[in-house]
Amino acid sequence: MYQMPKLATREMPRFINLERMTPDFSIYDHAGKTQILSNMLGMNGVVLGFIGEIWNPVNIQRIIWLQKHAHSIHRSGYKLALITRDQPQMLYGYYVSSLTPPPFPLLTDVGGEVHSIFDMTGRSGMVVLDRMKIARHKWEMPADRIWPRLTDIMGILEAA
Repeated sequence: MYQMPKLATREMPRFINLERMTPDFSIYDHAGKTQILSNMLGMNGVVLGFIGEIWNPVNIQRIIWLQKHAHSIHRSGYKLALITRDQPQMLYGYYVSSLTPPPFPLLTDVGGEVHSIFDMTGRSGMVVLDRMKIARHKWEMPADRIWPRLTDIMGILEAA
């Protein structure tokens, strides 16, 4: 019987520690406009997806999965953003070639600064930030997995 590989998942502490707050970084989107973390937060926080190159087949599947389930995440009071290591023009090319453009920003982190804040350099995964910009949960995805199950994500969002 096939067993799915284990996900590296970490529950973050619940106490508020100002040192654990994520700095208010700025990052470019697919249109070349600057986006600031504070402006990306929903009522309860933000879910940040991290991927490598946008045209990688597994990353295309990840984007399609996020498009399909973005409404569920938004209903829980969280916004969604996807951070890649590509140039803005690559993201723009993906955005305009999509039959249905993603309902969340495609963000470019060419230098890897944002990836390093969350220890996601060279990894794909997802981080949940609450409205205080404190990381509450993190998943690191192996190459053969798209994302965690939606029920796992929603369980974390409802508990946070």
